[in-house]
Amino acid sequence: MPRSHAFCALLAATLTVPAAAQHTWRDVSPATGPGVRIGHSMAFDEARGVTILFGGADGPTTYGDTWTYDGAAWTRVATDGPAPRLEAAVAYDPSRGRVVLCGGRGGTGALDDTWEWDGSAWRDRTASVRPAPRSGAAMTYVPQRGGVLLHGGDGAAGMLDDVWRWDGATWADLTAAGTPGPNAAHTLTYHEGLQRVIVFPSSGRPAYLPATIYDGNTWFVIGTATAPMVVRSVAAVYDRANQRVVAFGGSDASSVGAYPPDTWQWRGIWSNVDAPATPGGRSHHAMVYDCRRDRVVLYGGSVSGYYTGASFDDTWELEPYTPPAPYTDAAVAAFGLTPACPGASVKPLLGTNDGRPWMGETLDLHVGPMGGFLSPAPVVVALGLSDTAWGAVPLPLSMSFVGRPDCQLLVSPDATLTGVARGGLFFPLPLPVCTACPGTRFFAQVLAYENRRWVSSNALELVIGQR
Repeated sequence: MPRSHAFCALLAATLTVPAAAQHTWRDVSPATGPGVRIGHSMAFDEARGVTILFGGADGPTTYGDTWTYDGAAWTRVATDGPAPRLEAAVAYDPSRGRVVLCGGRGGTGALDDTWEWDGSAWRDRTASVRPAPRSGAAMTYVPQRGGVLLHGGDGAAGMLDDVWRWDGATWADLTAAGTPGPNAAHTLTYHEGLQRVIVFPSSGRPAYLPATIYDGNTWFVIGTATAPMVVRSVAAVYDRANQRVVAFGGSDASSVGAYPPDTWQWRGIWSNVDAPATPGGRSHHAMVYDCRRDRVVLYGGSVSGYYTGASFDDTWELEPYTPPAPYTDAAVAAFGLTPACPGASVKPLLGTNDGRPWMGETLDLHVGPMGGFLSPAPVVVALGLSDTAWGAVPLPLSMSFVGRPDCQLLVSPDATLTGVARGGLFFPLPLPVCTACPGTRFFAQVLAYENRRWVSSNALELVIGQR
């Protein structure tokens, strides 16, 4: 039976499941607000249900004011507290109900102070032991560490590579336990579904470089088969309702003056968000996820430097909407995101070449390059109906049956695709047209014979959409 016919039969045997909602951007700019801002800092204050914006610049003017946004209006709530600055690291600490701010760049250069917002005022919490002065650092709350984690930034000698934890009283230097590498103007996002910190590089380092994951103790590279184009100063937040990281904007590092207006989502791998509307390309903007209203909120930014070009004072929200029938949203997510099997050179990675599975279209499955591909390597893509059982055998299953008890089979191999990889490898997978297809869920995983031993990749969970 031809591969496409076999896959049609595979899909016909599945049960449909609800797919995620579609989303679109909407301009919700109130009549008044903070004004043009570049390099400002934002966090969502869950205890009080408002977005907090601090500082930033408008041309040569740098601000030190604080604003809140409740979904309807911006309100200036303070003009004192931290000195005026831009590119300060900020994160919300839900364990203490505080917004934490560290560093940034002011009139005298990079700063090293620590402040907390309690809903009514800023408190100076600068400690004697603290991170060195920096701007463009990234920060997020990490429950496993009982506080906020800070990484990188631009310091006196260039991009930094240290890692610090603030628990509300003291800073602890965690650099000795490993780091994601030097970076600045990057993103550090805690993925609650995976219970991992996700780091995506920026500031001239391509966003398609391997992502780095932190589990509270160890940093490890998981890589990514595909990703957004090379961008600087992208903004990213964790969308709790949809268990995904949403990224928007940034400047195209490969083309001066280009600001892609694309929205991306990361569920273990990158895929496009087909939003009908867009705020327009920009960098040096800020975003938060409003968990009270299930909205991603974006404010400001620029399409040039700090002192030239166009800058913005607009407010946008990425919100759910229902497209006209018979639309069903397509979805793709990765799981099994662990380090390589011991002894393997690089864990093979399975992605979808930026795409998602749409009925009647071809999905490009992409096996990412492995370091062991110095000679042709056989590759098997397993397509399955389940990630919990293979017949009567529970999944995940140790791959002891091929001499690899340290690797796992994550999906049922109900159908297979085979090939020979010399570096990366694409598998075009035509998706059929059928009444049962929209909403159908299936799984995929790669098994590769690398350096005389089998290794297993991450796995994908895919939901077929209709557009």
